[in-house]
Amino acid sequence: EEGLEGDLNQCKYSIIYYNIGMVETLMSYIGLVLVGVFPYYLLKSQKLKDYTIFFLVFLGLLILYNYHIIRSFQVYEVFEIVGLAGSIITLKKSYDTHNLIKLSYYFLFINGVSFFVLPFDVFLFYFMSVFLGSILLYILGMYMENMYESANFDTLKGFALKSPSFALILRLDLLALGCYPPFSSFFYLFMGFLIKTSSDIWDIERYIILIYLFFANFLWLLE
Repeated sequence: EEGLEGDLNQCKYSIIYYNIGMVETLMSYIGLVLVGVFPYYLLKSQKLKDYTIFFLVFLGLLILYNYHIIRSFQVYEVFEIVGLAGSIITLKKSYDTHNLIKLSYYFLFINGVSFFVLPFDVFLFYFMSVFLGSILLYILGMYMENMYESANFDTLKGFALKSPSFALILRLDLLALGCYPPFSSFFYLFMGFLIKTSSDIWDIERYIILIYLFFANFLWLLE
């Protein structure tokens, strides 16, 4: 009887640990979706405010920080493909708009795929730098909309002369989001490339995504 009871207890604990593991895995994938791997902003209704996206992305970062994802699962590869596709779609949409409010969260969804190619610690620093730069861009866009009734920076003539300090902040923020040196986003992305080069020398798709991320951010500002 003692042996049977011990087996039952062991089975009970195994079920509990399995359920905990399933919950942690589910939470980590929810975190991936929220952090911008899936372009859920495309589903945004009129009732969902733009700033809500920043809250959801930050929530995703917190979830990923607390729940470590198991990268060996096949569904992980699916997330990586979806993340890259979503990033490319968002990059295309960013070229079609000059609205600072939309661009502010477009940058987040362009860079969500960086989770798959950067070491997690580097990803946290890199994505937080993008996140903070995007929040600043959103604030600048709201300021423009309130002051000039438009957040489209291409429609304002002589904007730099009207508000040179604002134009300077906007330019610096866009340079930071564009991963231009000497801003931190450039060094985090470059650091991640060096680490990946030394640890995964044959991981070709990681190189492709890293190079894509650099040029996706860098070349946008030249448009």
